[in-house]
Amino acid sequence: MRPLSTADQDAAIRRLFPAFRQTCPFDFMGMWRGPLRPLARTYEIGIAYFPRVRFAGAVIANSWITVEVLDPVIGLDPRGTGEKPRASAWGKPRSSRTRP
Repeated sequence: MRPLSTADQDAAIRRLFPAFRQTCPFDFMGMWRGPLRPLARTYEIGIAYFPRVRFAGAVIANSWITVEVLDPVIGLDPRGTGEKPRASAWGKPRSSRTRP
Protein backbone atom coordinates (compact mmCIF):
# COMPACT_ATOMS: atom_id res chain seq x y z
CA MET A 1 0.00 0.00 0.00
CA ARG A 2 1.37 3.38 -1.00
CA PRO A 3 1.72 5.86 1.89
CA LEU A 4 -0.54 8.91 1.89
CA SER A 5 0.94 12.27 1.00
CA THR A 6 1.21 14.70 3.90
CA ALA A 7 -1.70 16.72 2.41
CA ASP A 8 -3.91 13.59 2.26
CA GLN A 9 -2.82 12.58 5.77
CA ASP A 10 -3.66 16.10 7.01
CA ALA A 11 -7.16 15.86 5.52
CA ALA A 12 -7.72 12.45 7.14
CA ILE A 13 -6.47 13.58 10.57
CA ARG A 14 -8.59 16.75 10.51
CA ARG A 15 -11.65 14.77 9.44
CA LEU A 16 -11.31 12.47 12.46
CA PHE A 17 -9.80 15.00 14.90
CA PRO A 18 -10.87 18.55 13.97
CA ALA A 19 -8.91 20.15 16.85
CA PHE A 20 -5.55 18.85 15.54
CA ARG A 21 -3.34 21.34 13.70
CA GLN A 22 -0.49 20.66 11.33
CA THR A 23 2.67 22.25 12.70
CA CYS A 24 5.15 21.17 10.00
CA PRO A 25 3.61 21.16 6.50
CA PHE A 26 6.33 19.81 4.19
CA ASP A 27 5.99 17.34 1.30
CA PHE A 28 8.43 14.89 2.87
CA MET A 29 7.19 15.24 6.46
CA GLY A 30 4.12 16.24 8.44
CA MET A 31 3.70 16.99 12.13
CA TRP A 32 0.44 17.50 14.01
CA ARG A 33 -0.51 18.45 17.53
CA GLY A 34 -3.87 18.29 19.23
CA PRO A 35 -5.99 17.10 22.14
CA LEU A 36 -7.40 13.60 22.68
CA ARG A 37 -9.79 12.73 25.48
CA PRO A 38 -10.11 8.93 25.66
CA LEU A 39 -11.84 8.82 29.06
CA ALA A 40 -11.88 11.53 31.70
CA ARG A 41 -8.63 13.36 31.02
CA THR A 42 -7.47 15.32 27.98
CA TYR A 43 -4.02 14.58 26.58
CA GLU A 44 -1.99 16.73 24.19
CA ILE A 45 -0.72 14.41 21.43
CA GLY A 46 2.04 14.96 18.88
CA ILE A 47 2.24 13.03 15.60
CA ALA A 48 5.21 12.93 13.22
CA TYR A 49 4.70 11.33 9.78
CA PHE A 50 7.27 10.65 7.07
CA PRO A 51 5.65 9.20 3.93
CA ARG A 52 9.09 8.75 2.36
CA VAL A 53 12.59 9.95 3.14
CA ARG A 54 15.06 11.24 0.52
CA PHE A 55 18.82 11.32 0.97
CA ALA A 56 20.97 12.74 -1.87
CA GLY A 57 18.91 11.24 -4.67
CA ALA A 58 18.05 7.97 -2.89
CA VAL A 59 14.53 7.31 -1.61
CA ILE A 60 13.72 5.20 1.44
CA ALA A 61 10.21 4.05 0.56
CA ASN A 62 9.12 2.72 3.95
CA SER A 63 7.08 5.38 5.68
CA TRP A 64 7.06 5.77 9.44
CA ILE A 65 4.96 7.51 12.03
CA THR A 66 5.42 8.32 15.71
CA VAL A 67 2.78 9.30 18.24
CA GLU A 68 3.79 10.89 21.52
CA VAL A 69 1.89 12.10 24.56
CA LEU A 70 3.15 15.65 25.10
CA ASP A 71 1.07 16.75 28.08
CA PRO A 72 0.59 15.68 30.82
CA VAL A 73 3.86 13.84 31.26
CA ILE A 74 3.22 10.13 31.76
CA GLY A 75 5.60 8.24 34.02
CA LEU A 76 5.79 5.32 36.40
CA ASP A 77 4.18 7.34 39.22
CA PRO A 78 1.17 8.98 37.53
CA ARG A 79 -0.66 9.80 40.77
CA GLY A 80 2.42 10.96 42.67
CA THR A 81 1.89 8.38 45.43
CA GLY A 82 5.02 6.27 44.87
CA GLU A 83 2.87 3.28 43.87
CA LYS A 84 3.27 1.40 40.61
CA PRO A 85 0.51 2.08 38.07
CA ARG A 86 -2.31 -0.48 38.15
CA ALA A 87 -2.53 -0.80 34.35
CA SER A 88 1.07 -1.94 33.88
CA ALA A 89 2.14 -5.57 33.81
CA TRP A 90 4.65 -6.16 36.59
CA GLY A 91 6.05 -9.53 37.53
CA LYS A 92 5.65 -12.86 35.76
CA PRO A 93 3.50 -13.22 32.64
CA ARG A 94 0.11 -14.82 33.28
CA SER A 95 0.98 -17.94 31.23
CA SER A 96 3.80 -18.88 33.64
CA ARG A 97 1.68 -18.56 36.78
CA THR A 98 0.24 -21.63 38.38
CA ARG A 99 -3.46 -21.78 39.16
CA PRO A 100 -4.46 -21.72 42.82
